[in-house]
Amino acid sequence: MRFRDDASVVTLAFIPPAEPPPTPPAIYAPAPREISFGEIRGRVTAGTRLVSIRVDGVYKGYANLDGRRFWKTISLPSHDVTIRITAVNAMGDRASSSVGPVYGPSRRARPHAIKGSLDRRLQRKIRALVDAFPGTSGVYVQDLRTGKGAAWNARARFMGASTLKLGIAIEVLRVLGGKPPADSRIGSLFRRMLVYSDNAAANDLQVWLGGGSIYTGSARVTTTLHALGLYDSYINGGYILAFVRTDSNRTVGSRSSSGRSGDDDRLRLRSLCPRRGDVAKTHRLAPAFHGREDEPHLLVHLD
Repeated sequence: MRFRDDASVVTLAFIPPAEPPPTPPAIYAPAPREISFGEIRGRVTAGTRLVSIRVDGVYKGYANLDGRRFWKTISLPSHDVTIRITAVNAMGDRASSSVGPVYGPSRRARPHAIKGSLDRRLQRKIRALVDAFPGTSGVYVQDLRTGKGAAWNARARFMGASTLKLGIAIEVLRVLGGKPPADSRIGSLFRRMLVYSDNAAANDLQVWLGGGSIYTGSARVTTTLHALGLYDSYINGGYILAFVRTDSNRTVGSRSSSGRSGDDDRLRLRSLCPRRGDVAKTHRLAPAFHGREDEPHLLVHLD
């Protein structure tokens, strides 16, 4: 086809294809209500070009970005803050996520390796407190800045109570491969157990872990604790939810979420615990400092 010299010339502008708008970033760290030393990690959608960080509205710079992963360590003030992460694509479209409250302790509180040593003055104070207390005591105190500390009967075994909920949380995270979605049933139970120390939520999570059996669930938690080297820790069954009292106002039974009566639990505890008068000697606390080795302590006393 031939064109005349005076034929009109049409110019077409090249318009790049539009990128889909970004979705709000997924923030892996820190978590809500977490103590953080400023480590920020997360994931963004494909096509993200920049990831900006703000703390209580104050701009803190851009995060490092590798593919869809972002990370950066910043300084956080020593009070509760809200962290806002904003993802920006090539078209300038933005999407943000926030996490808070997050507490930033001072840099001096950052964990670091220390060598333990005995603080003899503190040891004398602890001994005086132990002697004045009518019950069984187990004490371990250490200054995490200097390593100095003291202890008394620190290897004695006591009821773990709600500290074992951390073991349940670890097993839930292990099974799921990460945090449960906040809007899921497991996510709700997980939050209630850790934030409010909810016994019923802890029991329900053990039932879920055990495929319907609270004892199977607690056995799985114990296995994980032992795999982490916590050989002296175990959990066996659910947390107590209510107490039953007699007319004399003396507790004679309880009921747990497993549906077994407290009298049965009490008999079972008797079979597991030492008989009246049984004693266990203290053991060495740590290479750095320990209590007296030769003094017996009554660990369990059931009437």
